[in-house]
Amino acid sequence: MNIDDERNLNSTLAKKADLIDGKVPDSQLPSMPGGGDMLKSIYDPSSTGKIAEAQLTLNYSTHSNALDHSHSNKTLLDTYTQTEANLADSVSKKHDASHTIASHDTTATGAQLNELVGGGQTALHNHAGGGDGEVSVVATADTANATTTLANATGLTFNALANSTYIIEVFLVWASSATTVGIKVSATASGTPTITVGHFIADAANGTPDSSSYNANDVVVTTSASPFTTNNMGQLAAILKTSASASTWQLRFAAETTGTIYIKIGSTLRYRKVA
Repeated sequence: MNIDDERNLNSTLAKKADLIDGKVPDSQLPSMPGGGDMLKSIYDPSSTGKIAEAQLTLNYSTHSNALDHSHSNKTLLDTYTQTEANLADSVSKKHDASHTIASHDTTATGAQLNELVGGGQTALHNHAGGGDGEVSVVATADTANATTTLANATGLTFNALANSTYIIEVFLVWASSATTVGIKVSATASGTPTITVGHFIADAANGTPDSSSYNANDVVVTTSASPFTTNNMGQLAAILKTSASASTWQLRFAAETTGTIYIKIGSTLRYRKVA
């Protein structure tokens, strides 16, 4: 063997891996291109001493596969700081969040649920005893009428359901341009109700009861006095029974003679569906 043969043999032997328990030690595994570190395989090399590529686990700390796939909720993902917790939260919200309560499994529609919790009257259910809860409406502005023709008292109105019966109360506060100018009180109810009647009671100037009544739209049997020019108080008791049509009930008022009547803020309408 000449000197060149000896050098070639030493070079070849230097490239051979020294197997330990039949495995290539970590220190003798070659590095992989791409800047990553190749971790040892958990499998034994083949009989030729080679490790199959599929058995290698690669760790590319700087690798990005952003171009390899996309997310349907990419816009949402882009708003997150990419922590593991935020990513998990983003994935959990990947569905369309524009649904409403009506789209969920329920026997009521969204509109019906809003009606049930809205605080007003509803035909969707009745309370025990066949009636609904009491509803109050408070006048938020003064209403003046300087004529003897009946006019609407602003805000003292409500919508009644068809085929229903209501008991109605109005606690009326008014001012008058003079104690000689009394008040006329009546009501209207649309939709041809079966019954629309009412009785209004107040005090005369000497403190005796003074009352009036109606039994149809805009009917006034008599008028009631104004014992004071300010803060007069009267009470209307009424019943409304609707037909097959819904109805809008409205309090009406006027001056009994030349002068002005003012329905005051704080006057309160209270009604209840009883059948």
